[in-house]
Amino acid sequence: MYWMPIEKFRKHLVLLKEKIVAAQGRLLNARKERLARDPGRQRTARIAAKAERDTKASIIKATRNSGRANRDGDHLVAGRITMDTKLQSTRLEPVVHLHELSKVRADAERAGSVLGCLNIRTKNGVGVVVMAEEDFAKLISQE
Repeated sequence: MYWMPIEKFRKHLVLLKEKIVAAQGRLLNARKERLARDPGRQRTARIAAKAERDTKASIIKATRNSGRANRDGDHLVAGRITMDTKLQSTRLEPVVHLHELSKVRADAERAGSVLGCLNIRTKNGVGVVVMAEEDFAKLISQE
């Protein structure tokens, strides 16, 4: 169907109503998507991103991509130390999981780094660097 107004200020009422209904549908869908998000997960993701930024800003030069892409840890310190930041958002005291430490050490070996360390950031934003005893010995012997 083709319709053209005789006067320029006239609008086709059916077309105008269809346009309004379509806009309302888009708004309702956007509102449903917003309400479906979990605010707790969003908050944790924001805090984790801030923990990574804080670590990077204080001591670290970032790699090209995150460790997820290249399996080489999150950061590269001084060109020879692979570091992976873990956020422990519910803990006041940092807890070290040895499987995470062994994973970052394996990532460092794959990436060709000298050693791998964990940076654990707690609820209060306190960062703790954890490394294996063998890696500490390597670090001391290289200086």
